[in-house]
Amino acid sequence: MRDEELLKQNHTSQVEALEKQIRTLEAELKKVMKQNSEEEAVLRKEFKKASNEFDNNMKAYDVDVSTQTMDNQKCQAEFDDTYADLMQIKEEYNMRLEEKRKRDEIAAIMQRKNDEQSAQMDKLERASEYIQAHWRGLLARKEMEKVRKKKKGKKRKK
Repeated sequence: MRDEELLKQNHTSQVEALEKQIRTLEAELKKVMKQNSEEEAVLRKEFKKASNEFDNNMKAYDVDVSTQTMDNQKCQAEFDDTYADLMQIKEEYNMRLEEKRKRDEIAAIMQRKNDEQSAQMDKLERASEYIQAHWRGLLARKEMEKVRKKKKGKKRKK
């Protein structure tokens, strides 16, 4: 019996020790759970804050990107307009260069014609001067011949 009592006592003391250990562990569990729930609450708040900050940054980024896209589109439109104007100006410039080339070509042709006509006029003037000089010379010689014949005729009559 004694053994039985001893066993019972031993069992009771073990049960009490285990219950004490259970209460201690349950207290620690509650303490850890409370600490974890507080840490979880803090982490949830930080996560929510970080998530909101991320969303705000993404919205700001989207606004910036859309603004830049619109600016790029405006710049592209201005570039396209300016490029079209430039092409039109180049085309007009090329047309004017072609017109100038034609005018220069016509001026060169006119200059050659004028030079040819001047050369021909010079030749005609020299020819007419030559003819006039010879004609006047012929007339002068005829006149001189008449005057000489008259003088010879007067000298004989005396």
